[in-house]
Amino acid sequence: MPGIGYFVASGNIGPLFQLFILPLSCYGLFFIITVELPDFESDAIGQKKSLLVKYGKTVGNFVSVVATLAGTISLILLFFLGTTKGIIDLTPFIIFSIFPLVASISGFISNTKNRTTLVRQVIINMTSMILFLFLMDISLFFQFVC
Repeated sequence: MPGIGYFVASGNIGPLFQLFILPLSCYGLFFIITVELPDFESDAIGQKKSLLVKYGKTVGNFVSVVATLAGTISLILLFFLGTTKGIIDLTPFIIFSIFPLVASISGFISNTKNRTTLVRQVIINMTSMILFLFLMDISLFFQFVC
């Protein structure tokens, strides 16, 4: 989805965006698993073929941790490789990436077997993603506009 927005705004998928494909894909995977969590039981009854139905919520939560960790690590690598030096300061992105990472770890270690705790974890995950994206947008605004 960010790729389409970038393409519409810029008219192409340029090298700068290509650098962010991996971290954005990782956070996209976290988002997809999060939105599938509340429907797990009905998807299982309907025999929907999804990661959660096939492997269970525990594996889904583990994949969420791996995805958010990979997203954070890829941002750190981009920072240390200096690929965006002078273009974008990745420091805020790395700091803000802690929100979804902590949320995913919380989901992995918490007991999401009952519906109440499952819904609470989905709210935590979604809030962390919205906060992460909002803060990234604010950071980009101040880096490019101000």
